[in-house]
Amino acid sequence: IRDRVSGEEGMKLPGAFSQVASTDESGSNATEFYFPSGHAITVTESDTNEIEFNSTESYWMVSSDGYYEADCAVGVTAAATNATIIQLVKTTGWGGTEVQKARQLQTIHTLTDPHQLRVHGIFYAEAGDFYAFKFTSGSGNITSNVTGNSAWIKSCLLYTSPSPRDGL
Repeated sequence: IRDRVSGEEGMKLPGAFSQVASTDESGSNATEFYFPSGHAITVTESDTNEIEFNSTESYWMVSSDGYYEADCAVGVTAAATNATIIQLVKTTGWGGTEVQKARQLQTIHTLTDPHQLRVHGIFYAEAGDFYAFKFTSGSGNITSNVTGNSAWIKSCLLYTSPSPRDGL
């Protein structure tokens, strides 16, 4: 990999990451669910000692204090026109305590299915925290039934000056 600023070659990919992608069109059909509930999935992880996806519970666990970046892009269909919220939440598990970290509200109209929903956030996490992407429908079931839906979380290093990029 070539650094865009310095032109240096052979740089390593920054930080740990975990990505989940759906490989089928089954998905959850409910008014609330964590993505990728109900899907057959593939998981790609660079360092499971740092970030690990729990496919049974549909959440990620981070192993170190620090800043993380997360993104989820999912296609959904709706049983009825409704407002749908996709959130990145810190969770203790399904049905437990949740703290919102990022949120996106979108009105879904049944005449234009499927809809692309997306949420993105940068947040501070503590070792042992669990994070999930939660979908909530205002009325009627929604289904994340598009192959190739994906979500990821990665560690991110926030720079302050002076930094190596400043040449100092």
